[in-house]
Amino acid sequence: MSEHCFKLYVMGSSSRSSSAIDNLKSFCEEFMPSNYSLLIIDVLEDPKAAESDKIFATPTLIKHEPP
Repeated sequence: MSEHCFKLYVMGSSSRSSSAIDNLKSFCEEFMPSNYSLLIIDVLEDPKAAESDKIFATPTLIKHEPP
């Protein structure tokens, strides 16, 4: 079984960002424990990453693997 790879784009440490992170981590641990990777990107710290993935709103989740 291939690993599930996610990118989560958030903006700063807002309550929406924290909630998105907590919810995604809980979901992954419940349904695919030890079989996922999660990259959290703060668009305030790395705006070029958001630009390259064409992110216009946060929080936004992108699933890379499996297709």
